[in-house]
Amino acid sequence: EIVINEIMYRPFENESEWFEIYNRSPDDIDLLGWRVADALSPGRSVSGESLIVPAGSFVVLAQKPSLFTLEFPDCPAAVSGLAGGWLTLNDCTENGSTEALSIFDEEGVMVDAVEYAGLLGYERGRSLERFSPDACSSLEGGIWHRCPAAGRATPGMVNSSYSERSIPAGEVSVSPESLMPAKGGGAVISGARLPGEAGFAITIFDMNGAAVRRILAEEDGAAVFSAVWDGRSASGNIVTTGLYICVVEFLAPGGGVCRRVKRCIAVSDGG
Repeated sequence: EIVINEIMYRPFENESEWFEIYNRSPDDIDLLGWRVADALSPGRSVSGESLIVPAGSFVVLAQKPSLFTLEFPDCPAAVSGLAGGWLTLNDCTENGSTEALSIFDEEGVMVDAVEYAGLLGYERGRSLERFSPDACSSLEGGIWHRCPAAGRATPGMVNSSYSERSIPAGEVSVSPESLMPAKGGGAVISGARLPGEAGFAITIFDMNGAAVRRILAEEDGAAVFSAVWDGRSASGNIVTTGLYICVVEFLAPGGGVCRRVKRCIAVSDGG
């Protein structure tokens, strides 16, 4: 079945809005006759001709496909506009309520619907990623994150916040616990809020207590998170060999830290 997997609703000036859909079924799906709708519109036709989403694959629907291709030239997915004209993927509707995005099959049956708030704040050019295409859109606590990837979005690819496993409430894990940044890869930092916690922040510190890099921080987003540290500082340089501390702070409603979890990560040069 088709799910909405990533949304760019607040792009940079002169760049395209877009959203990505994913076919998580074992069969190819043709989007001919399908519609999408936002919070205000009655719906737009996806395609006036056959548009196949292969099983296990992505398709990007963009406001301006040519601009999208210039911005993301390495996107491996098919890119298309909407035959019925573009939607309004704005920060909120005219009456101030949460924006919504829905998709309907050729028989008019809603197959997925997402409501999203201003998780990006005033930041432009960073997408919202679905934590997992297998998570229900109405899952309590939400399933959407600001994309933590350096490229600000992951169209046509597995989302940077994706985790293959379920994460129990309150857990924080780092895998692997040792890195060789010069050889690529990274440490996956995963966790889940407890009831009553409103957000989280992930920061890497050196053994002197100096902040090396803020990985991800948000409030009122998904209850679960998964992000990658590639062994680089905020300036993009590979850090020196040694031990580093990953600190995950869980935030109380209205601000303030209500829980703090620390995990060690060893960095070596691989020599």
